[in-house]
Amino acid sequence: MSVSTARLRRSDAAEADRSELPGGAGGERERFEALLAEVRREPAAFGGAAAMAVSAGLSTAKLRRGFLEHFHTTPEAALVAARVGRAEELLARGKSVADAADAAGFATVEEFHEAFIRATGMTPDAFRKLGRTPEFVLALPRDFLPGPTLRSWGRDPGSLTERVEGHRILRTLRTAAGAALVEIEIADGAARCRVEAERPIDPATVRAAHRVARRTLGLVDGHGGAVAVGLFERRLLRDRSTAPLVASRRGLRIPLTADPFEALTWAVLGQQVNLAFAFTLRRNLLSLVGAPAPRGLRAHATAAEVARLDPADLVRRQLSRSKAQYLVKLARGVESGELPLADLHGAAASRIEETLLARRGVGPWTAAYVMLRGYGLADCVPVGDAGLTLALQRFHRLDARPDAARTRELMAPYAPFRSFATFHFWNSLGDSPP
Repeated sequence: MSVSTARLRRSDAAEADRSELPGGAGGERERFEALLAEVRREPAAFGGAAAMAVSAGLSTAKLRRGFLEHFHTTPEAALVAARVGRAEELLARGKSVADAADAAGFATVEEFHEAFIRATGMTPDAFRKLGRTPEFVLALPRDFLPGPTLRSWGRDPGSLTERVEGHRILRTLRTAAGAALVEIEIADGAARCRVEAERPIDPATVRAAHRVARRTLGLVDGHGGAVAVGLFERRLLRDRSTAPLVASRRGLRIPLTADPFEALTWAVLGQQVNLAFAFTLRRNLLSLVGAPAPRGLRAHATAAEVARLDPADLVRRQLSRSKAQYLVKLARGVESGELPLADLHGAAASRIEETLLARRGVGPWTAAYVMLRGYGLADCVPVGDAGLTLALQRFHRLDARPDAARTRELMAPYAPFRSFATFHFWNSLGDSPP
């Protein structure tokens, strides 16, 4: 089995276009990573995708193909996300809305306002005031579909890190000041959020809660930009063979974990066990590590906390010996910097995949899951996933579940949005009893 990331089928002309890159194909990934890093450092220096292409010495077609392959997004979306990210930094430091818009590279305040709300769920002025109270409101997209998101976070009624009560999601988080909780109530096209902690709440904690709330609801992609759900759905709805997958679940988004380490922890615990037992293992882990949070919950363990564990302690809590050893070694790798999960934000998808697969205990399914749920990449397929193969079997009325090669073949039409398609297939299992 191997991870299916965005490896686009190229024509002979596209292959010839590689000659534009100094150093040939071998240096392509590094060139695109360097370009994205430059865009993130100085988004105002680029007027648009054409300016990005000129800066990199590429045609606009090559630029677009490279961004889709390496970052699972378009140059235009990456540039807007970089501008919004810079504006968030400036607004948090007290800059005026007009100054933040100008410094981030937006042509007008109106353009800034629209892009900022779409990415953050708040107006620039409301974001600037974020932290003055423990409450904030996120404007949800008109097509936001709450049911699957609520079901996703409520799958384990005994979870220590999150809980669902009706239309409210309670989500714990770690901040520089300690553990906290954000209550997210979905109603009337908005998510009303309130932050709780055992200590006085500072603006940094509220901003951290705002970030976690957006990820919890699947409102942002791996680059901090607005999710391209509409583009994915319109493409599938134009084709009779793919339209049924999304027709009854329009507006479905992918809830993201708070960070890649949480996704990695969950993936390792879930390897080769059923979902109910994976929940048990997660609760057993968090009985040892993590931090107390409001309402009897616990904030997820950090890599440093897991790294200090003795694998034998986990074995005594029902983890297999190999699973316990893998989890602790992975945490120690994160803590030492050998597995730089945080630094991989903005790296090419293939680099993230290679970095993960180089560690013992991480196979193709685990890597794909972390890329999908932890990094928010748009074109991943967890090949070998039991739920995905069952859903594909049902959708295509197959006599048996597809093997790895057949899974890749069946998922190919959904590129470059295979993460969204995967989540739709997972949710389709709830359309009728197994």
